[in-house]
Amino acid sequence: MDEVRMNTLKDSKEELRKRVPDFALKVQHIYQLLNWEWVRGDKLTIPTVEMIRKNLYSSIDRIEGKTVSTSSGGLTVYLDKDDGTMGMEFTVSETICF
Repeated sequence: MDEVRMNTLKDSKEELRKRVPDFALKVQHIYQLLNWEWVRGDKLTIPTVEMIRKNLYSSIDRIEGKTVSTSSGGLTVYLDKDDGTMGMEFTVSETICF
């Protein structure tokens, strides 16, 4: 990765971090409506806005070079290497494996 790319990635991360509070608030309402619980320690809990924000900030920080996507609890932070954009997604899905 060249220096210009690193500056662009840093700028993208800073811009995305600014959007986390509003995004987390919107997503938390959906978690409540769906009664979607996260495992926290040894119990289940519907995540608070603060928990969601921490998850997103941590995910943004993990995007580096080869890491272009990180997901947890329906939340995804991604980097599109083709056009250099970063984004956040919230996806509702259910997977059953056996």
